[in-house]
Amino acid sequence: MKSFVRIFPIATFLLLVACAATAQTAGATKIGIINSAAFAGEKTGITKFVNAAKGVDAQFTATRAQLTTWRTRQASLRKEIETQQGSPAVDPASLQRKYDEVQKLEVDIKRTAEDAQTSFEQKSRIALQPVQSAIGKALQEYVKAKGFALIFDPSRDQNGLLLVIGDQVTDITTDFIAFFNARP
Repeated sequence: MKSFVRIFPIATFLLLVACAATAQTAGATKIGIINSAAFAGEKTGITKFVNAAKGVDAQFTATRAQLTTWRTRQASLRKEIETQQGSPAVDPASLQRKYDEVQKLEVDIKRTAEDAQTSFEQKSRIALQPVQSAIGKALQEYVKAKGFALIFDPSRDQNGLLLVIGDQVTDITTDFIAFFNARP
């Protein structure tokens, strides 16, 4: 699920800029903040987003299990090698086979993990793009209906540049999630 959170920042930033550009200002400027990281909350997040993320995540259950099995086997072999190296009655061929297996597992783990990560990111983009697009459209609709001029997402501010201070700032996260989840 953490990978999903990494995919979202650029889309969210562009969305917020678009919302700010399309928002109508009347009288006092309404400023809102939204925590887009909350969209992925299992119980309080956006249902479609969470379900899409879970769907992608479920596709990699077998791969995660295989990697865990390999890592466990590798740790076990390393411990055996360590234990046997101190023993005078060690069969060098047996020790070498174990060492070779550890090396093979290392390569297999690395390749499988890299391939799975690449595939996970690709499938996440494919599965989440329509949901992110729908969230963007719904946020524009929400902002327009509620009369907000600006919406900031402090959860995406990696550099600490965004500082919203004042009494006139409204956190719209929970209200927007409820608004989006109520849509068909």
